[in-house]
Amino acid sequence: MSEPNQENKARLELNIGHISMWLNRLCAVTESINRNNGFDTVKWSDWGGGDPNTDKLLAKIALMHEELSEAVTEVRKGTREACLEELADCVIRCMDTAQGLHAGVALEHSFGEILVRKLIKNCDRGYKHGKRC
Repeated sequence: MSEPNQENKARLELNIGHISMWLNRLCAVTESINRNNGFDTVKWSDWGGGDPNTDKLLAKIALMHEELSEAVTEVRKGTREACLEELADCVIRCMDTAQGLHAGVALEHSFGEILVRKLIKNCDRGYKHGKRC
């Protein structure tokens, strides 16, 4: 692990509770804003292979992909701020969906904690995660 990643890992590990709590609150606010604006938000009951409600969750994930495609379009146009806005839209959709999947269900880890743990894990991965390109 590189020295900067050791420092990053130490910061994340030291603050995992605070960072994950902040991320979870941001997810909850995001989901609330979307629900208050009339959007059909994801619920835990939308999870489940083969269940008709799974289509709703898949549609939400497809919308995340759409935001990333719009970001690609903005890159091609050379409009950096518009690209950042599309990336923000994708993050908003991710947070909204994560909140819906987590709300009211006892899971071992919250989305915020899973995200921070994933960052910590990435600190231990090699340069380009061992890939050549």
